[in-house]
Amino acid sequence: MGWTRQMRITPLPTWYYFTAKIVAGYAIACLTLIILYIAGLAFGVHLSVIHWLLMTGLFLVGLLPFTILGVMLGHLLKPDSMGPVTGGVSTLFLLIGGGFGNIGGHGLLHKIFELIPSYWLIRAGAVSLGGSPWTLEGWLVIVLWTAAFAFLARLVYLRDTVRL
Repeated sequence: MGWTRQMRITPLPTWYYFTAKIVAGYAIACLTLIILYIAGLAFGVHLSVIHWLLMTGLFLVGLLPFTILGVMLGHLLKPDSMGPVTGGVSTLFLLIGGGFGNIGGHGLLHKIFELIPSYWLIRAGAVSLGGSPWTLEGWLVIVLWTAAFAFLARLVYLRDTVRL
């Protein structure tokens, strides 16, 4: 609450605040990717430069809805509950996105999973194995979830700042 209050008394537009939060989230994500890539290289992973770049680009785009979700949750939750809730939400998205294995390889259940952004984030990693990049459906899923989370984050932020 203190940080939000300080930001509201500055002349900065609200979108600067959100941009700073998202950039901070991406800085952590990029550091994590670098560490994972170094570990992969240390264990003998060999990919073409194109595959590394394509996979990284898709990862960074696929993380956008989750970064915005984190900003939204930051305004909804108290600091003590932030860790458990984000851990639970992340695990749920990972589970239904196929991070623990392919659930419902085809059929209606699989079609439902394809509507979840974590499915496409996991598919970004498949590019390194020679899989195809995202389809138009993947891009639409990421854009729609990002827009929905951005809209909700803005509402939560405005509700939060009214209480200040």
